[in-house]
Amino acid sequence: MDENNKTELPIVQLQYLHRADPEAFYQVASDPDVVKFFDQFRELSKEQILQTLPIINEHPAYCQYWGIYVDNQALIGFIALKKSHDAFKALEHEKTKLPGYVPDINALAEAIDKPNLTDAREKALSPYTVDIALLKDYRGKGYALAAFKTVAVYCAKAGINELYFEVRPDNTSSLKLMSTVGAELLIPAEIEVWPAIYRLPIKFKPPTTEQVHERLRQLQGTPEVSGYNDWRRMVKDVPELAPHDELMTDLFTAVHAKGVRVEFCIRRPDCHLDRTRYEKVLTVGLANRDDPLSIIWSIAHEYGHACQEFPTENETVLFSQAKYERETDAWNKGEQWLKNKIYYCHNWPSFIHLSHQRLNKYLP
Repeated sequence: MDENNKTELPIVQLQYLHRADPEAFYQVASDPDVVKFFDQFRELSKEQILQTLPIINEHPAYCQYWGIYVDNQALIGFIALKKSHDAFKALEHEKTKLPGYVPDINALAEAIDKPNLTDAREKALSPYTVDIALLKDYRGKGYALAAFKTVAVYCAKAGINELYFEVRPDNTSSLKLMSTVGAELLIPAEIEVWPAIYRLPIKFKPPTTEQVHERLRQLQGTPEVSGYNDWRRMVKDVPELAPHDELMTDLFTAVHAKGVRVEFCIRRPDCHLDRTRYEKVLTVGLANRDDPLSIIWSIAHEYGHACQEFPTENETVLFSQAKYERETDAWNKGEQWLKNKIYYCHNWPSFIHLSHQRLNKYLP
């Protein structure tokens, strides 16, 4: 996104759309220009449109809608973050045009033999796209950009590194937005009613020194201040954690609440909880990892151990069933803590892959 764009934007608030007033939602969803560009509301009766509202955010890992509100709490539009199977298929088709392209024979065979399985996998792997709808009186006045910037911050905290846009050539407002945010045109539109596809990397601007000090002042005297300082210590060696200050503050605060002292080691790549009858010490390894953000999962796993009772003798025996079950329980407890966090919502397969990989090491 172009950080040099200093135009002052209007103030908007985003709230999950399923909580919106039904009549206000219908006014936006039935707007002729919105219907023109949003297939999901086309040719639906008022009753059918209103029936979509309570379930519109039912699967947040695939699709989330936020209502866009102004100061008087009037709903002026909505913005959606959703996986697009159409974009996935268009991007995959572009790959076939590259020199030296070799098709995946196994994937082709699966598509023939098990089309439903292929379809489900493709939808899960589809990229996130952004759709924005505004009432006519609020278009071209910066409201869409203001809403998008808020969602871009959400994406950074959710670990979504790039966004895509499907824009029809006759959607002049969206084309202007693409220019403003600096989105890259990947696939031009072949016909007027078929969208072009744009891509935009998500760049997170770390907090300034003044913002960090202000946050410390806000947390002073609370249990969270130690967790926030732990995040500050980590981000020096793992800059990828910069967008995740809230998540890491909460996680370390939960660790401290279990009576655990936290230390850091730049030479080790793993995390480990040492415990005696008298104290618990979590050593967080800051050495390079293939996936730097997997350190979140590792700390959550050690939090799971901190929730457990002192291990029995059998639970300390390597390759024993008791040891394996204790490790499994720690991963489960860590996952339970993570489940309401947006980063887990959008990256849970990464957690599962790492937990299974680590658990396999405890099998003989």
